[in-house]
Amino acid sequence: MDLFIFLLFIIGLFLYMTMRYVYIIPAVFSSLLLGLLVTISLEWIALDLPLQLTSFKKLSIPFMVTVICLLRFLLETANFHQKEHTAQKQS
Repeated sequence: MDLFIFLLFIIGLFLYMTMRYVYIIPAVFSSLLLGLLVTISLEWIALDLPLQLTSFKKLSIPFMVTVICLLRFLLETANFHQKEHTAQKQS
């Protein structure tokens, strides 16, 4: 359990650091696309689903929404800190 929490922290920190520099793209679009990509790939691996259109019915929508909301929070925070950092450099 501790390893899982540590891995989540490292992944979140990596996303935060990389997304600080992509503040030109609105966080709504990037979190939606990244969240869908991450959740679909995670569930495909975890559930061992075949590559068929019927497999989409087995995906968990609440899990997708939770990941997308968490990514939106993370990306908005990264964008805010990047804008504050650039504003402090200019003044």
